[in-house]
Amino acid sequence: MVDRTIQLISPCYASEQWPYGYRVFAEEKFQDASDYRAILEHIIETQITEHLFPEMVLAFRDDLQYSSTSEGFMLLSPNKRHHLRGKTFHKQLGELIAQGDKTYREIVDILTDTEASVFDVSRIITKLFDRGLLDESQIGHPTSNFRERFKSSYAASPLISLISRTNL
Repeated sequence: MVDRTIQLISPCYASEQWPYGYRVFAEEKFQDASDYRAILEHIIETQITEHLFPEMVLAFRDDLQYSSTSEGFMLLSPNKRHHLRGKTFHKQLGELIAQGDKTYREIVDILTDTEASVFDVSRIITKLFDRGLLDESQIGHPTSNFRERFKSSYAASPLISLISRTNL
């Protein structure tokens, strides 16, 4: 609070881009208590989402190494492997997300044009999102009612923390 700065951060592996072990998604300066609240509400409304939305561009986190497998795909982090296999569309799903240029809606449409069920595709993408495997920097939030849902708690997804940064 010393420098009157609010940051929206998410933990990550330390890298050249994020040397402190967290990504910064938003950073704003405030002047007083009412300004603090207004900025906090603005950050929550524009930067945080709990659910996928159709126009959300999907990509894997930049610290995960994607590789295609014969039955699907694998994501490798410095300490864990995530495998997705078993359904015929898993391989194509991994390829589409790895490209990082298609929206949730586009990916669902592409995969359901083949034999994949919209429910299966949506369920798998939601699991990837809920497990924090998708790139959070791709999450731009559309106009929504987030202010109402967060009015009392200022809750966020488990991977995102809202902090007030103090530089001593």
